[in-house]
Amino acid sequence: MIAPINEPNEFQLFVYTFLAFPEEGKNFDQAVYTLFELMDRPVEVVMIEEAFNEFRKRLAVFGITLNGIVRVPFCEEEMIE
Repeated sequence: MIAPINEPNEFQLFVYTFLAFPEEGKNFDQAVYTLFELMDRPVEVVMIEEAFNEFRKRLAVFGITLNGIVRVPFCEEEMIE
């Protein structure tokens, strides 16, 4: 069943794209900052909104922030012959 447009769908999958960075002043070893600088490509994950929000909060506890977050609805790829 498809939820009406005006009703939120708690199982709607989204593709989230973002960059992750360690917070300044968190006493990370310099190697951690260097590692994140080297990982300059955006990360892409597919999650429901609630799971992504929890993921983001849990990373923040360890001093990792997500920047440049873009979210688009997920859709299955379709093979065209």
